[in-house]
Amino acid sequence: MSSSTRAPDILRYASSPFDDPKADFILRSSDDVHFRVSRFILHLASPFFASMLEIGQAPSNATGEPQAEGEELRDGCPVVPVQEDSDTLDNLLRIIFPQEDPALDDLTKLTPVLAAALKYEMIKATRLTGTKLRTFVPQEPLRVWAIAVRNRLEAEARLAADEICHQQIIVLDAFPPEMQHIDAGAYYRLLRYRRLEGEVEEDFEFCDPPPLSSSSPPPSTTQSDEIDGQNLSPLRHRLQPLADIVCRSSDEQEFPSHKALLAVASPVICALIANIPQPDGKGSGEPAAASSNSDLPHLSFDEDSATLQYLISLSCPGHPNAAAPLEELFMLRSLRDAVKKYEMEDTMKVLRHQWSKSMMADPLRAYLLAVSHRFSEEAQQAALLFLDRSVEDYYVPLLEQSLASTYRNVLLYHRACKAAAQEVTTGVGGPIPVPSRSKLCQNYVGHRYSSGHCYGFTMSTCHDLAINPTSLPENMNPQCIYCILLCRAIANATGRLESPSDALFTTLESLKESSARPQEQPSYHLHCSQAYGQDWDVVRDLYQTLYDKIIDKVNSAASEFIVV
Repeated sequence: MSSSTRAPDILRYASSPFDDPKADFILRSSDDVHFRVSRFILHLASPFFASMLEIGQAPSNATGEPQAEGEELRDGCPVVPVQEDSDTLDNLLRIIFPQEDPALDDLTKLTPVLAAALKYEMIKATRLTGTKLRTFVPQEPLRVWAIAVRNRLEAEARLAADEICHQQIIVLDAFPPEMQHIDAGAYYRLLRYRRLEGEVEEDFEFCDPPPLSSSSPPPSTTQSDEIDGQNLSPLRHRLQPLADIVCRSSDEQEFPSHKALLAVASPVICALIANIPQPDGKGSGEPAAASSNSDLPHLSFDEDSATLQYLISLSCPGHPNAAAPLEELFMLRSLRDAVKKYEMEDTMKVLRHQWSKSMMADPLRAYLLAVSHRFSEEAQQAALLFLDRSVEDYYVPLLEQSLASTYRNVLLYHRACKAAAQEVTTGVGGPIPVPSRSKLCQNYVGHRYSSGHCYGFTMSTCHDLAINPTSLPENMNPQCIYCILLCRAIANATGRLESPSDALFTTLESLKESSARPQEQPSYHLHCSQAYGQDWDVVRDLYQTLYDKIIDKVNSAASEFIVV
């Protein structure tokens, strides 16, 4: 705002000494406080301001936005707006001017001053605030680590991480506000550093991702709905000379296409093509077509050029597109809306199928993509598949472009679901009843032992054994096989559910599938023999009970942690 339009009564100067009328330059804070300062001191203290104040160069805008020459003056001094508020700017200037250094005894005050010192390349201020930051490490190591990483201070980040290890802090359980500004890649490295107690590679850094190996998947290209769709497939280029229609986007971009392909892909577009006026009936108000396409009919779309170009590409045989994988196209809300609008059912099936394959192959990447595009259902589907993975060394490059809070949520979900499975499984044999013996236990009927678990006998004596096939005697009578198989059917399921490293989602699906097929044997994943069919009804009931109790807790965890 120029001096002629700014109301004088809302302008105010900072406190002494930054209200000196002899000053020759003014910095205006984000909350409209004016700081009178000396060009000379700014020039000495900050290379950033030194380049701004070069003789003969007009003052620039320190907010990073262009400022017209002579845009604002006050009392004959040029006024330059900055992004920092008045408290931050006051503390920063007191460090570089001949004044007593500010106390900065609180991380909330220190953090913006440190960031400003780095931004304006103020050596003294950076050194002082960095030293002050290190004094907070013993009391606030997680907060210091987050501040250091955000400002790319690797040494301070390593110092704080060592203190986190020393204090045995569980990183996943604490998430101070400063963590909200950290990317998931750095957070992954902190978790790994803590797990390894600092015993990491020599070139390990928190602030930079590791170099991609040849086997690592490439980073995602779709972080927003605005994708450059200029890289078309070779097939599209071969078909382009045979185009018989021009599709025009809402932003006036034109794309030669083919009526037959569009009509096959979409009944809605087919109807639009059929209603295109003949050339002699073309309205005079339509924009002139490009000379090379002047004789072709034109069809206007409401979609922008990026969306329309992908839509046309998906109408080609095989859905070729070199610009982005199909699972990433599925994450584009504008494209999905267009596919639904034009009733391109086959195309949607292909996109959904590719998305499912992508989730199965890399559920963490799929989860991060879904959250970044705010697709709740897809995020929960990917999180479920994530339960089959070990989280410790599961890294994807997309972590570097995602928020730490997003990554932490799926880790908390993973931990909660694993704990829920273990909690439910501890009730087997207690609150959750289990069969005490096989229906074909030939020794138990009429035996003097009238209660307890059998699961095998030797020397014509039943054994009251726990549900653990490893504890069964070796010298059993052949008839014991029925009880042994029943024991294993139960132990295999409970063992998988109790194991922190087992594939929880697959086990749950196996329990669900097995309990839903009353005449069939359990899923192969549970490794149950065909020989115990006589006991399948009680095993199936147990599997159904386990599934119902665990899936309720899994759904509750999803409601709590998988929030989009």
